[in-house]
Amino acid sequence: MKGSKNDAAARGLFGKSYDHIPKSTFAAVCYFFAQRCADDFGEDGDAVMRTMISEIETLRLNRIVSDAQARAATKALSAEL
Repeated sequence: MKGSKNDAAARGLFGKSYDHIPKSTFAAVCYFFAQRCADDFGEDGDAVMRTMISEIETLRLNRIVSDAQARAATKALSAEL
């Protein structure tokens, strides 16, 4: 997945494979993993988006994603609630 300068953290986690995994694949894995986490707590469908928003906030607090990235992602996901 060729991307922006903001991809350094992901490249650090996934190594060289990061550039070869489509963004849509990452998105699908992220969504369904959040669904599995939400299902563990017996929550409704909106729980997936809330779980993802919570994880984004955790990543922001730990400076893994920037404030701007977190704001943009949270705004987009919140619109789905």
